[in-house]
Amino acid sequence: MKKKLLALVLAAAMTLSLASCGGSKTETPSTGSDNSSAEGATYKVGICQLVQHPALDAATQGFIDALNEALPGQVEFENKNASGEANNCGTIVNGFVSEGVDLIMANGTTSLQAAQAGTTDIPILGTSADGIDMAEDRGRFDALLEHLNIRRPKGMSITTLEEALDASEALGFPVLLRPSYVIGGQNMVIAHNDEDVRTYMEVILSGKIENPVLVDQYLMGKELEVDVISDGKIGR
Repeated sequence: MKKKLLALVLAAAMTLSLASCGGSKTETPSTGSDNSSAEGATYKVGICQLVQHPALDAATQGFIDALNEALPGQVEFENKNASGEANNCGTIVNGFVSEGVDLIMANGTTSLQAAQAGTTDIPILGTSADGIDMAEDRGRFDALLEHLNIRRPKGMSITTLEEALDASEALGFPVLLRPSYVIGGQNMVIAHNDEDVRTYMEVILSGKIENPVLVDQYLMGKELEVDVISDGKIGR
């Protein structure tokens, strides 16, 4: 039953993605010859969104709309917002597990981490823990870029003020400082000198962070951000 729901979720998401591309007609992709077995079934989906944010709000609503279209009247949603607090994510996920929801949508990196730590039995819609770690772990991500022959600014991972000062000197000012495992540009600053680095690190370290701070060369110019959806298959 849960595998069937997950297949329908992916099909609905694909339909939504195709529709957003401006196609004149979209159809929900087939999820197998036994679609009729889902008719009449009811499902409960728990949604844990890290924080109220236009992009996350749109993703959550798009997910709800797509699933309602694929399974009209068959899905009950429990939509929870963690207000940006990691502890709240854990509490929300534990509640979903206790209720025995059929699927968890984790919207936000911290929500995903909480969901993946909270259950191995309930399907989770979101990037895998390994995928998140590869994107956030400086060494693994750099190795991936090297493998793909992608140019990038030099960067280092640090955990102390002394390491931050040494990294900034080695890379050359200005540098970009930000914590790893955070949403978007949260707590990101551009440091132009040692004093900027000290001020930033004092604030960050006072929060007793558990993950490294990333120090990158800052390149002057215009920023272009691209959001990409992939089916996990390598194509042309």
